[in-house]
Amino acid sequence: KAPARVIVRSEARGGRPFLGFENNGTIVDGIFRNPDGQHTIIFDNLITTLRDSIAVAQAEGSPISLINMVWLHGEADRAMAREVYTALHLEFITEVEALIADTGVAIHWTLIQPSGTGPTGGGNFWPNRLALFDVEAARDNCDVALTAYAYSQFDGSHYAADGKIRMGETLGRIIA
Repeated sequence: KAPARVIVRSEARGGRPFLGFENNGTIVDGIFRNPDGQHTIIFDNLITTLRDSIAVAQAEGSPISLINMVWLHGEADRAMAREVYTALHLEFITEVEALIADTGVAIHWTLIQPSGTGPTGGGNFWPNRLALFDVEAARDNCDVALTAYAYSQFDGSHYAADGKIRMGETLGRIIA
């Protein structure tokens, strides 16, 4: 039985690593922290969106009972050591949960293993792809729900439109 109401939001921004960096005087935003250690605008927007969605749903008489946080990330940090990626991901999860803990809404993290460089490429051994299993093992509220290398791509790393649609449909069924 489908839930009475589902809210879908995205705070994604393609091509971003966990940690921002400076490149020739230009700051490239990360997902989690800027070079100065502060949260990025992407992270802050995620927290604001979560809090606003929870408040609006509550005000409309349809309170949120669970946030299912879908996580698909990888290429920008494909060379990051597995242990480093695991630690950053766990820190990210801990901080997100701490910043909305006062709402009383639980989060379940649904992790999607990124594509690598396709089913015939060596990128399937990106350390961060393997790190997701370490994150899953460390947290009761995390599941690696899908490996995404099999979905069609347009350039050997990025998903084609039909690959995105099929991945989304499969993920929807898994979450349901």
